[in-house]
Amino acid sequence: MRGEKFWLFISLGVLFFSFIQVDFFYNNGPFLSLRRIKSGSDIYSGQLHRITEGPLLQARPDAKININGKEVQWERLVYNPAAVKIDGVTYLLYRALGNDGISRIGLWWSEDGITESGRLDYPVFGPEENYECLQDIDIEKRRADQLSKYGTIREVGGVEDPRITIVGEYLYMTYTAYGEIPQIAAARIKIKDFLSDVKEVKPYQGWKDSWERLGIIRTGEDKDAVIISPGSSSEGLLLIHRISPPDISPPDMQIVPITDKAQIDDVDNIGNVFMQPREGMWDSEKIGAGTTPVKTEYGWLQIYHGVGIWNGRRAYRLGVVLTDLNDPSKIIYRSLNPVFEPQANYEKYGWVNDVVFTCGAVPRNKNSNDIFGRDDEILVYYGGADEVIGVASAKISELIPEKFLNP
Repeated sequence: MRGEKFWLFISLGVLFFSFIQVDFFYNNGPFLSLRRIKSGSDIYSGQLHRITEGPLLQARPDAKININGKEVQWERLVYNPAAVKIDGVTYLLYRALGNDGISRIGLWWSEDGITESGRLDYPVFGPEENYECLQDIDIEKRRADQLSKYGTIREVGGVEDPRITIVGEYLYMTYTAYGEIPQIAAARIKIKDFLSDVKEVKPYQGWKDSWERLGIIRTGEDKDAVIISPGSSSEGLLLIHRISPPDISPPDMQIVPITDKAQIDDVDNIGNVFMQPREGMWDSEKIGAGTTPVKTEYGWLQIYHGVGIWNGRRAYRLGVVLTDLNDPSKIIYRSLNPVFEPQANYEKYGWVNDVVFTCGAVPRNKNSNDIFGRDDEILVYYGGADEVIGVASAKISELIPEKFLNP
């Protein structure tokens, strides 16, 4: 009975009778709530639709690299890919967790966004700095602690959950750097170098030389960052990120200006509140950035993730938020309902159950730096249960209610 409203006749004692309007929100199944959502958020959004029957991308057991003289299976799991479309080709820069517990970033590409055209046998980006991964004794201690606690090595460090934004002649990549604590960091690569490295099938070491690391964006525990580039240059860049406890509880999303080196001028400035979890709703526990915001005729559209209780279990689901083109901090619409939920087995069961988590989306018939219209289709790439990669799609007009397409 999701999204349905009805008038419920309630008797309160013997002397008082009243009619009240009741809404059903997503939470523990249908959840009865008398709380009304103000503004544009009281309109339901359409849904993303799975394109493939199974995962789009899975880990390759035979994908191995040499690290300090040791052979490492660097693709134990693959998930949470960034996505960018350049000259008609879609590139996924995906997170790969290795048997050594370290996350690196691999590369896959496709001419139609679905059928594989190429995939490198090695990462294109991996941890090099101390803020990206603990070293020597410290990391071995983390491995030993996890073996003792979980019976397996889980995640001990690396570069996680990348998101790509086109800024002038560069691809800017934000990611979570998991050294001593998870922190947001950035790197960039010139588009011409990126395309050249793909064409030349450069080795892992060659890719290392092409990236320019910009360092930690903000010290302190922080995750799920993405850059918005309102113009065609590096001026006016904005960062959406999520502060984690103990700074704020529950964690909310902030938006703050950054320099062309992806730095915050005032290190004490975490920004202004962008979005917060909504009590009693599907995203009540925490929220965070998802895809890089795409520019539509109606505003900046972002698919974000929210966490809450669903069918008695903690679940990651996806929603949409539309913000003003001239002021991306101004929210025009935020979906009342999730637009995508873990339904397929590969989304419900895996490394972490009940998870759909996105870091990237591209237009099906345009390039990433083009403007989307109402009939344009968006391809959303996501991690399923932190183990595989899937793809779903919808038209812009399905995700943005008609009211906001014709204001």
